[in-house]
Amino acid sequence: MSQTEPVLVDTDEALGNAKLEPYHFLVGLVCAAVLCVDGYNASVLSYVAPPMSDALGISRAALGSVLSASAVGSILGLLLSSYLTPRIGVRLVIIASVILFGVSEICAALSGTLYGVGGFRFAAAIGLSAAMVSAVSVVGEFLPLRWRSSAVTYIFLGHTLGQMSSGGVSHVLLDKGFSWQAPIVFGGVVALVLTPVLIALLPDSPEYLINRSKTPERALALLRRIQSTAIPAAAQLVSGVKEAPKASVRELFAEGKGFLTVLFWIASAMNLVVAAFMGFLPILLVDSGLKLDKAILITVFVTAAGIMAGFTVGPLMDRLNPLLVACSLMVVGALSATALAIVAPLSVVYLFAAAGFVLGYCNSGMSKGVFALAVYLYPTAVRSVGLSWTVGVGRLGLISGPMLVGLMLQASWPTAMVFQAAAVPLLIGAGALFLASGQLRGKGRAAAARAFEPGPGQVRSASR
Repeated sequence: MSQTEPVLVDTDEALGNAKLEPYHFLVGLVCAAVLCVDGYNASVLSYVAPPMSDALGISRAALGSVLSASAVGSILGLLLSSYLTPRIGVRLVIIASVILFGVSEICAALSGTLYGVGGFRFAAAIGLSAAMVSAVSVVGEFLPLRWRSSAVTYIFLGHTLGQMSSGGVSHVLLDKGFSWQAPIVFGGVVALVLTPVLIALLPDSPEYLINRSKTPERALALLRRIQSTAIPAAAQLVSGVKEAPKASVRELFAEGKGFLTVLFWIASAMNLVVAAFMGFLPILLVDSGLKLDKAILITVFVTAAGIMAGFTVGPLMDRLNPLLVACSLMVVGALSATALAIVAPLSVVYLFAAAGFVLGYCNSGMSKGVFALAVYLYPTAVRSVGLSWTVGVGRLGLISGPMLVGLMLQASWPTAMVFQAAAVPLLIGAGALFLASGQLRGKGRAAAARAFEPGPGQVRSASR
């Protein structure tokens, strides 16, 4: 190559083949912080639901409607994220989302009415889901390829920590005599405090900076923070595999890919139906005869299982058949839901905690695993579409789940029957993943990714 020719660097290849550097950990920590405040604000309502229900005179069925409204808002957030990210960049989407749910949470608490809580929680859910998916996208682009599945599950430890802290903060504030609004306001304030940190540290997508923002010098600066000795200062950056202008959900169904896509969607939705059940856990434990403080502590303990899931599920998926790992999680989760049904009439704290911990591990592990599956099963050409639609369709489970539980409680179902009902969607999801694994059996992870290779309408860089 002559001295006058620029050095071409494919950003996807440079990021995917890079060694782990301190900047990777900074990106991961920032995204984990986003998921932490996201997890707190997404979960806090379930912890304050009993006193809020009493203070506002909300029936169990009406409370389920409020939680379902949040799920509808989360779907809208996914659609907005998919639309806005190519236009303004993932960095601004995350910052705007955190501000939106921070302000909305404070307004929901201060409204003091059922309609106010429902409306502002709807708005907050838009920001919560957009921030979550966008944070995963950042990690999916910046982290080395061989670490991406694990990295996605690791940053979701932040989400689990947020869920746990919402229970801990709620327990402390309610125990000290504060009203149900206090834990919600606390979460909104923390989100707004995080905003300046995101403005200072959160990077934007190199693909966006090169192809859409037309500021390749910013992308070059980012890459040189990771590989300062490997990326020449005068390098010319090009994008690797990227979305074609007309990439859409139809690409997920082209050339025989539809059956696998539908199976992924079913598994995601069924797992989130059970996540909705978990949102009612404090109420179900109280209805089983436990005091509120013990119900909250057990729920925090159950949520802590997500930490173990975050450390173990990703590495397992990196080393074993990821679909069978996810399938096993749903089967074991169904068994633990049955165990909860058996111990419910006994009202024994440690039995509730043990069975709930296993269910929490499986449900949280599968929730993280869905993102990890989408990150490596869908290539860059359809990844954002595949991720958004998989999570978006899964949110239908969060819509139907609270309604189902609310109707069960309204119909005075015994708590044992409610717990047993949670096993049904888990078994349906496990069946879907088993069928999907059968489609790809014996082909390994690389072949699974090739099953979703771009069609003729996708674009590749000249460097490939």
